[in-house]
Amino acid sequence: MNHPHLTQDQLIDALYGIVASTEHLDGCPECQARLQAFEQRQAQSGDAQLLPASFYHQQRRRILDRLSAPAGPSMSRVWVPATVAALMAVGLVLSRPSGAPKSRPQTTVSTVAEIREAVLDESETGWFEDTYTEMQGSEPRALSPMRSLFVEGSLNQ
Repeated sequence: MNHPHLTQDQLIDALYGIVASTEHLDGCPECQARLQAFEQRQAQSGDAQLLPASFYHQQRRRILDRLSAPAGPSMSRVWVPATVAALMAVGLVLSRPSGAPKSRPQTTVSTVAEIREAVLDESETGWFEDTYTEMQGSEPRALSPMRSLFVEGSLNQ
């Protein structure tokens, strides 16, 4: 036959009567042998002693009673908020700096000269002035070579 063999799921469905016997199963000796092996395993496992039906009815009744009963105070309703509160308290304690806060000396600087004295050494004052002068110019440094092109009399003819 050109049909592929049945899968294990299809054989199990046939074993439990979920699907009726297929044409392939009726005509394929290999699939019939596999189905017989499943039937033998089922028979071997079925040798275990089954409980009486009344046991299963009582079990089902207890399960349904528990499902329909109103939910009482659950331990998770108590423990979850308590755990969250405890973790937040621990986090708050750990996030605080240890000891008294260190105070920084407060300095007020109001003029450029005082800033220069507070930040720079005497050897760097020239650098500060040069940088300040460069920043005050309105022309970008990249344009300075092009200035000669536009100044009168700078073109040699």
